[in-house]
Amino acid sequence: MQIFQTIWTAMTTQNDIALSIIFFLLSFIEASVSMLLFTTIFDMKSSRKSKIIYVFLVAIVGSIIRIFIPDPYGSFLNILVVICCIKFIFKTTILKALLSEFIMIALSIVLELFMLKFYQTVLNLPYDNVMTIPLYRALFTLSIYLCIYILYRIIRYFKDKRRRFTLMQN
Repeated sequence: MQIFQTIWTAMTTQNDIALSIIFFLLSFIEASVSMLLFTTIFDMKSSRKSKIIYVFLVAIVGSIIRIFIPDPYGSFLNILVVICCIKFIFKTTILKALLSEFIMIALSIVLELFMLKFYQTVLNLPYDNVMTIPLYRALFTLSIYLCIYILYRIIRYFKDKRRRFTLMQN
């Protein structure tokens, strides 16, 4: 029972180690969700193998960069790594790779602003608690990824519907 109490305390108080672990685990979800969205938007054809390589490479390299290189240099390097991974793993143009990363950054910023306002208003949580307490940070980040995933499903639904309509026309 003491173990659960220790884990709960680590998750509900400011804890940099717990935040680092959560960021590492969530980086795989972020890479997966962003890949689903940009491959759908730009109709990038890819194999299962290339998708797995992309997710693991971006998540692991991004986590390593976050640990060893301070911001803003680490963030800039991570953006360059993601663009290169999109370009070479999915064999696309540099423009599509740049737009893929730009769309994800812009979407993340907008959703982060809305989610932060939601957490502050509805749950009455101050900014510092949302950003520094692991439990709140994980819920905050997962809610952003859920919104991106829902957007991916909506785009995919309408693209599939358009394809079916076009096939019926022919």
